Amino acid sequence: MPSKILVSNLPPGTTAEEIVEMFKKWGADVAVDIEGESERLTAVVNLDVDAKTARIMVDRAKDLFYKGRTLSFYAPLMMNDEN
Repeated sequence: MPSKILVSNLPPGTTAEEIVEMFKKWGADVAVDIEGESERLTAVVNLDVDAKTARIMVDRAKDLFYKGRTLSFYAPLMMNDEN
């Protein structure tokens, strides 16, 4: 079942392609949408992994420093999450 990860505190000018490359380093194939205004960007990352795997990725990405900012990663809980 597909999952989502939200990545916030992105530096201004961050592109979807940059976030795709970040996740490729972790072996994940993703689709990314960037939302927000220049100083308040958030990436919505759609990936083809279960919710448990998404949470593991979020845990491993804690305190990731990118272009001068510490990024925040969040995997929303799913109503039907069995894990």
